[in-house]
Amino acid sequence: MNDFFKKLTVKDLVLAFFAVLTLVGPLVYDWYKGRASINVEVESKVSVISKTLPIDDLSIYLNEKKIDALSKQVIRIKNSGNSPLTREDVIKPIRLDFKKAQIIQAKLTQRSPPNLDAELDTKSQNEIVVNFDLLNPGDSLVLEVLLLGPDTVFIADARVKNINEITLLDNS
Repeated sequence: MNDFFKKLTVKDLVLAFFAVLTLVGPLVYDWYKGRASINVEVESKVSVISKTLPIDDLSIYLNEKKIDALSKQVIRIKNSGNSPLTREDVIKPIRLDFKKAQIIQAKLTQRSPPNLDAELDTKSQNEIVVNFDLLNPGDSLVLEVLLLGPDTVFIADARVKNINEITLLDNS
């Protein structure tokens, strides 16, 4: 066995390296190219009205009901993978569930690219569903959400082909 290693030349090592690279390279490329991922990123959270910091002599009402806590969140949804995602890939659309907060308003404020076809559906007072036709790698949507309530934490989930879970990031 020692004689085998002594007879190896640089040329033999280079040929062995390229042989391994030829076999493993396409597998690594296919894995990388087919990687699918969605990020839901909280870009900012702003408390407009807070119970902990009340303003004397100021009361705000919505539909004749006094508001004690009002906040605004800016949320980006992005295809952070290397594969396009189509409507056919989506089994259950992206859902943002604000368990303890009531949604007053949710709207799409930015699309990248600008011709990205997407829509929001607020089926309940604390849930937003995001639908899209095509989300290419790097494409993103920005939502602005006005919320009633002191606890504005949300969960994000979906069932999309080749994606195990949605990555939730908080950069606020």
